[in-house]
Amino acid sequence: MGVAAAQIAGEAGVSVVGTAAAAKREFVTSLGATAVPYDSGHVAEELKAALPQGPDAILDLVGGDALDGVAALIRLGCRILTVADPGTAARFGARPLTRNSTPRTLAELARRVAAGRLDPRVHRVFPFEEAEAALHEVESGHAWGKVVLEMRRA
Repeated sequence: MGVAAAQIAGEAGVSVVGTAAAAKREFVTSLGATAVPYDSGHVAEELKAALPQGPDAILDLVGGDALDGVAALIRLGCRILTVADPGTAARFGARPLTRNSTPRTLAELARRVAAGRLDPRVHRVFPFEEAEAALHEVESGHAWGKVVLEMRRA
């Protein structure tokens, strides 16, 4: 979701700042975002340096205690969207984010991809027979984009 969110926001003229581990910072930058290290142990300070006036909005795609780590940056009027559990969302006054996989939404994403306005950044394609390996790739957190299962007709 972050790959698409960064590109769509950037196309709309939004300045995007994303957190990333050292190995993924170049990837985040390639999406048009400013990459801030979250593995330095100083994520709040790094974000404050990148956003001295504070963010206008936060899109939390991690959940867990990610919002706790940046709570000091949240200012009045900052909109927060999160995929986190409802309790975390309520604590921060965040709007829970849910998937909208309607045909209309998927068609719009497909149009953006076809027009070259959205690059899904396919990391790796696996044959269907290697679905277990594909799942492991996703769960390991090492995929820098989408992992695709290729279905072949018999």
